[in-house]
Amino acid sequence: MTISTAEFAQELHDRGAESVLVRGRPAPASSIDDVVTFDAGTVAACHGDYWHLPVYVTTSTADGRTRRRFGTTTFADAIDYAEHLLREHTPDGVWLRHHARLVDCLCPATVGMLEARLARTARAVDATLVTWTGATTPADDASYDYVVDS
Repeated sequence: MTISTAEFAQELHDRGAESVLVRGRPAPASSIDDVVTFDAGTVAACHGDYWHLPVYVTTSTADGRTRRRFGTTTFADAIDYAEHLLREHTPDGVWLRHHARLVDCLCPATVGMLEARLARTARAVDATLVTWTGATTPADDASYDYVVDS
């Protein structure tokens, strides 16, 4: 039996794991309630020796949703903002979507730092980190409670 991606995502949150790596299954296009999302943009631009990739941090609020855009040059600000939202709203989860795009455009050590910081903050507010990545994208499997290959 095949379940929808939204049902699959809810099942991940219900497992009670602190961190889950999902390989080979795209994150839902829309977010579920009570989740902060950290998304890589869809279009990157090459400037000299490095890529500029927009990243978006989104969460539910009392008035709907709030979404902020950051560039690769302000990547640390995007991480700080995501941590701020996690501490302020204490959601059930944080999703790192389009992990494969981040790995393609940024240094793997930078993406690893992002994963570690989001995992640490998620644990502090009792939220589940779910990282959605490609089937063959490198990731530090050992840093996750569950690794799901779809």
